[in-house]
Amino acid sequence: MRSITRAITVTLLAVAMLAITGGAAVARHTSIHDRNDANGVLDMKSVTVRHSSPKAAIWSIGTYKGWSVGRIWDRGFLFVNIDTMFGPPTEYYVLIRSTGRAVQARLFRDSASGNDRLIRSLSVWRWNQRRVAFTLPLRAMNWGPNRNFYRWSVITTMTSKVCPNVCLDA
Repeated sequence: MRSITRAITVTLLAVAMLAITGGAAVARHTSIHDRNDANGVLDMKSVTVRHSSPKAAIWSIGTYKGWSVGRIWDRGFLFVNIDTMFGPPTEYYVLIRSTGRAVQARLFRDSASGNDRLIRSLSVWRWNQRRVAFTLPLRAMNWGPNRNFYRWSVITTMTSKVCPNVCLDA
């Protein structure tokens, strides 16, 4: 009898939590470390994703070398590809770039035709010379049916004297 009461209590708590969160999945924080394997200043060292709430994620991308907004202006770009549906291709990407005076992050809807659509600008900041971060509001994207997670990848590109063609790190 005691185990039945416990099972009913746990079930009721789970239903109450789903009602409170709107059915959103409980998100885990993710921290990925990458080898020092690419030339250029945008060789990624780590990517950390923290879910500040069910509605937003904070992304932090660290590099092995320090860089300035002037150094990567028109030469270095960071892309975060996001899959909210199922299967390829990814539906969204965040482009982080230098304006010459500051970093800028924008969310785009990826289009197979090449006519990508700007969804919105994102809050972006630099913690230091080796790390950039941005906040991604999850409701800014469309989600597949019954989809309560997303897949992502990060790619950096850089051209310079060290990378005359292009240095990529994924």
